[in-house]
Amino acid sequence: MTIIRLNQNKDFYLRILIIFLPIIIIETAGLIFFYNQTVTLNNGIDQAKIAIQGVQGQSAEINNRIFDLFASQNVAGYVEANGLVAEEKPQYVETNSKWAFASQY
Repeated sequence: MTIIRLNQNKDFYLRILIIFLPIIIIETAGLIFFYNQTVTLNNGIDQAKIAIQGVQGQSAEINNRIFDLFASQNVAGYVEANGLVAEEKPQYVETNSKWAFASQY
């Protein structure tokens, strides 16, 4: 004759449920936290990309202004406006010795 004890099986399953249910709840909360951190990080990266693009645009504008400033037409106009003269054969300061400054000590 077989005796079935239903209460024993229920106690075993209840113990397993009591052990694993808090673990599953904690893991679920941890996964939600890490997902939120990932989303926040991705949003920060997107904002940084937008800021970098803005800085790159400003850098390009500044470079264009610099190139326009030093264009040959603008420089020629500046030279004429200030009465400067372009030297055909400029003379530079030269020394007789390569080690002129080092030989003084």
